[in-house]
Amino acid sequence: MQTECSADDGLTVYVRGAPFQCECEGQELVVDVTICQTTYRGSIICPSCSSVCGANLCPSTEPPSCPGNVKEFEPVTVATDCTTTAATTTAGSTGQGVLPILSILLLGLVGVIMK
Repeated sequence: MQTECSADDGLTVYVRGAPFQCECEGQELVVDVTICQTTYRGSIICPSCSSVCGANLCPSTEPPSCPGNVKEFEPVTVATDCTTTAATTTAGSTGQGVLPILSILLLGLVGVIMK
């Protein structure tokens, strides 16, 4: 899993290459990503931008927390070469050290469903 931080857009979380924008702390993002005939479905509970990115990589006025705010995304299919057997995920330069935090917060994606 990767993250991206932007002073303009705040925190973006990538699930298998598909971007999902966190608008505020506590927001639930419901995602459905298919890649190579495997579907990843679940919810992401957004942390605050500053807790992941640091204050200098977030919008100057971070919105207040918004637990209970649910944003459902349309299903996404990620185009990739499905003939390779190994995948590597690395944290971007702005997301290094974030993976353990997001792993705890996200509790993983709820399920992996084989088609």
